[in-house]
Amino acid sequence: MSAAKTIPGTHERDFTPERITQHKVPGVLRQLNPFSTHLAVYTMGGCSIIVAREPAGLHAEMLWHLSISRTDRHPSWDEIKTVRYRLLPEALCLGMLLPPAEFYVNVEAQDHVFHLWEITDPREPWSGM
Repeated sequence: MSAAKTIPGTHERDFTPERITQHKVPGVLRQLNPFSTHLAVYTMGGCSIIVAREPAGLHAEMLWHLSISRTDRHPSWDEIKTVRYRLLPEALCLGMLLPPAEFYVNVEAQDHVFHLWEITDPREPWSGM
């Protein structure tokens, strides 16, 4: 997707998106995601990014999943939005989900990781605005 694409709602003063670079997917990541129909690894400045389309939900439907992290701090809102709008199809709606505590996936050593999942809602409330 185009690096010049306008990202809506930027709030950080002087935020300038960095270049997104794609990398080879490590073998261990492929082993952890054997059912993914799309799997890609990127960096953007200090952000590490994984984009996958994988089975999820009650019926294991194929949904987009974006993971973004940093080692030094939480990714900023503008970093998250930039990655979402540059790497995933525009027509998707994604959300950061906070599941019940027993299903929470981050551990203390990985506390700066955010997961965005494709939301499938036949009502599409955002489209009637």
